Amino acid sequence: MLLHKTLRYANYWHVKNYFRDEDVARGSFIALPAPLELGVINYREALQYAISVGYQGIICTEHYGGDGLSVSASNQKYLREKVLPRTGEYHLGTSRVKQSGLISSAERAALGGQGGGR
Repeated sequence: MLLHKTLRYANYWHVKNYFRDEDVARGSFIALPAPLELGVINYREALQYAISVGYQGIICTEHYGGDGLSVSASNQKYLREKVLPRTGEYHLGTSRVKQSGLISSAERAALGGQGGGR
């Protein structure tokens, strides 16, 4: 799976999902945009893996069919309430991405809360 090769080094993840139907006998394949929760990609499994390898980046959701605003809200609710860990139960992993121009919270504390952010 491509996620296994890339997510441990990523800091931005653009996600979307699709409904897919196929009629192999006729050679017909159809894909339509779907909310994250309902499409063919299992984001529950993908995000569980991402967290296990220390992914701490941004997740940008995309949906361009129908009512994009309500689907975006549905995607946010799905991620926050059903997939991503609650902050009280979650301990940050170690990111393997070099954050150029940014400093860690420990470095910021050592500077008295100043510097480094963009």
